[in-house]
Amino acid sequence: MSNTGWRYTLTLARLFESQGYFEQASEIYGKLLEKDPENKAVSECCREFKNKRQKDTQTNKSGQLETLFAQWIDLVVRAGNLTSY
Repeated sequence: MSNTGWRYTLTLARLFESQGYFEQASEIYGKLLEKDPENKAVSECCREFKNKRQKDTQTNKSGQLETLFAQWIDLVVRAGNLTSY
């Protein structure tokens, strides 16, 4: 996002976050904290963002194996090596 000419705002960071553009949201939160490290609203949003991302990462790890296994079974069935599962 560097050199985009965009104005970094908390609203823009939240918008990116809500749309799943986590790298862009993270970059904006970082820029806002750099600019004003004492801003409590930005600090709180950054803390919440990091907590959500950590929770999402942990959740994805537990469900990742199940998803991969289901995809593998589907591929095997399509290849005709299994009749059903």
